Amino acid sequence: MTRKLIIRWCIQIFLAYILIGSVYFFSGFLYNFCIGKQNVFSPVIDIPLTLSGWPWMVYADLIHINELGLRIPTVLALSTILIILIIFITKHYKNSTY
Repeated sequence: MTRKLIIRWCIQIFLAYILIGSVYFFSGFLYNFCIGKQNVFSPVIDIPLTLSGWPWMVYADLIHINELGLRIPTVLALSTILIILIIFITKHYKNSTY
């Protein structure tokens, strides 16, 4: 039972990581499109890079908030993290037995 629980938990964490990365990618893609900035990479190259490295990109956005300002992709990624944490915590407390 414990092994299945650990595997399920790891799959949920992986899917949450991919979901947050895709939110960051698509919001950044639409943000660049709306301001008229051309995307440097093709989405075929950019999607895997963004899905694997979104935490560092969000961290860089937060470090350079004075120069760049608060960007929409950063806000959406942080709010998605918060929503996923709330879902995980409520699922944990709902399933836990005291």
